[in-house]
Amino acid sequence: MLIGISFSAAFGQTIKTPEERVESFYRWYLRSIIAGPDVDKAVMLSHLSKRFGRWLYSKAGESRDYDPFTNGQDFNNAWADNIRIGKLTKRGTTATLDIVLAGAPGDNWDMPLTVSLVKERGTWKIDRVKGTRITK
Repeated sequence: MLIGISFSAAFGQTIKTPEERVESFYRWYLRSIIAGPDVDKAVMLSHLSKRFGRWLYSKAGESRDYDPFTNGQDFNNAWADNIRIGKLTKRGTTATLDIVLAGAPGDNWDMPLTVSLVKERGTWKIDRVKGTRITK
């Protein structure tokens, strides 16, 4: 039931901006991780650029020892409800978006990330994720 809801939510909406793509992806992805260890490959690929999707499901991508979407080996359930969208830089068909997967208040477990996107066939897709530093 939960997977069906996630699947329809991922495919039932029109993504118009890089911010919408990133927020939609992380809400789906983080909740999927909490629900169980496996995520739906079709839904995953619907959010990713062709390049990133090929790498993720390649031998190299599958042998990684970290989560490329959270930039770490550890996971905080609070992130699913605390996705902070930050600065967007857009140039033509590419964009970068700073986000923070924020922990629960007081736990000091925030994960700052920079998400790179490309526009493929008129739709924004996640092309890369890298960890960044929190600047105050």
